[in-house]
Amino acid sequence: MSRKPIIRNVSVLIADADVCLAQAVTHNLRAMGFQSIHHVRSASDAITHIRSQQVSFLITEWDMKGSSGIELVRYLRRSEDSPNRGLPIIMLTGHGELADVQAARDVGITEFVVKPFSAQTLYSRIEQIVDNPRPFVVSEAFVGPERRRRGAPPPGVADRRVNTPIAALPSRETFSAVPGNPPLIIAADYSLRKQISGNKPLSTLITPDIVKEAQKTMDTMADASLEWLREDITNMQRAFDALKKVYTVTSFDSIKETTLSIKARAGTFGYRMASDVARLFYLFLTTNFKASTPRHLVVIEKHVQVLTIIFAQKIREREGIGAELYLELERLIAVNR
Repeated sequence: MSRKPIIRNVSVLIADADVCLAQAVTHNLRAMGFQSIHHVRSASDAITHIRSQQVSFLITEWDMKGSSGIELVRYLRRSEDSPNRGLPIIMLTGHGELADVQAARDVGITEFVVKPFSAQTLYSRIEQIVDNPRPFVVSEAFVGPERRRRGAPPPGVADRRVNTPIAALPSRETFSAVPGNPPLIIAADYSLRKQISGNKPLSTLITPDIVKEAQKTMDTMADASLEWLREDITNMQRAFDALKKVYTVTSFDSIKETTLSIKARAGTFGYRMASDVARLFYLFLTTNFKASTPRHLVVIEKHVQVLTIIFAQKIREREGIGAELYLELERLIAVNR
C-alpha cells in the first residue's frame, strides 16, 4: 500500500449546500493527502472565505441557496472586485446534461464533474488543474480557462476570433486585468503543481493505490447514506402531497431539487438503480411535465413509489426486480409524454 502524502500548503474550498456530499468530498480529499479543506454552504460565504483566506482551488455545486454556483463563478471571473479571477474551479454537480456542461464551460469553470462521482473521477479533474492547466483568457465575451483544450480550433475549422489575444505571463496583475478589447491570453499557470509536488506529475504523489483507498473511505459512508436518502424520499412525498392539492412552483421545484439530490447521493454511495431512476424522473420533470395534464401526476407518484421500494429493499443495481421497475417507468413516461 502506498504511503498517503501530506499536502499542507494547499487550501481547498468546497461550496455545496448538501452537507452529506460535502462530507464525502472532504473524506476523499483527506484520503488523498489534502490537509486544509474548508466547507461553505452558499456562494456569498464562498466569496467571503476567498476574500479573507488563501484558496488554492474551489470545488462548487451548481445548486445553492441564494446565488447559484454558476453565478459564483461568473462573479469570480468577471467582477472588477473579484478576490481571485484566475482561481481554478471544479464544478461538481448533479446537473449533467450537455446544455449544463456548455453553460458551465461558457461561464468560466476549469473542470466539470457530474454527480454521482467516484474518487477516481474527482482525482482526474484535480490532476487536470495541477498537471495540465490551460491558458487563461480575459476578454469582453469570455473570462476563464481557454475553452479549446489545445488552444486551436478543430481541424478544418477557421479561427473565428476577431482580435488576436495579447499574450502575457501569469501574475497577480494579469489575472486582475479587467475584461476588455483587445483580449488578453495568460500563459498556463503551473504554480499549483509546484506547491503540491515540486513540479512532478501529481500521480507520483497521489498514486492509484491511494485513489483506491480514497474510494474505500467513501464506501464506508454507504450505510449512513440510506438515512439521508430516506429523508429525501420523505421530503419528496410531502412536496408531492402538496402538489396534488394545488399546483405551486414551490412544490414542483422542491420535487425537482430532491430528485437531483437523490441522483447525486444514491449514485455516489452505490445505489446506482436509484440514481438512474432519479435521472429518468428529472428529465421527465424538466422536459415533459405539464401542470395542466392530470395523468402527469400519476407519473410522479409512480416514481416516488419506485424510489421508496428501492431504498426499502436496498436494491442497488438495475437487474432483476430493479430492471423490471425501471422498464415499467420508461413505458409509463412513453405513453404520457
